Amino acid sequence: MAAGPIDRRHRDRPTAQRRDCRIPRSTGAAASPYDRVDTELRYVGSGALIVWGLDEAVRGVNPFRRALGGLVLLWQAAGLALR
Repeated sequence: MAAGPIDRRHRDRPTAQRRDCRIPRSTGAAASPYDRVDTELRYVGSGALIVWGLDEAVRGVNPFRRALGGLVLLWQAAGLALR
């Protein structure tokens, strides 16, 4: 039986024995390196939506856009209040 690329990837080269391909257990104590970036992006996104919603509520070209801006402002205010 010919060894395919996946089979070769899971074998130890010197001995040709199959390697154990388990994912190591997480201790749960280590924080993800993306936690800080994720938090910053959430605040930037929330700020952008607040600015957009305020702009649409004040200068919207039609009543639908003004109402949509107001709803986005309410949604963001509720999200910030629940954090």
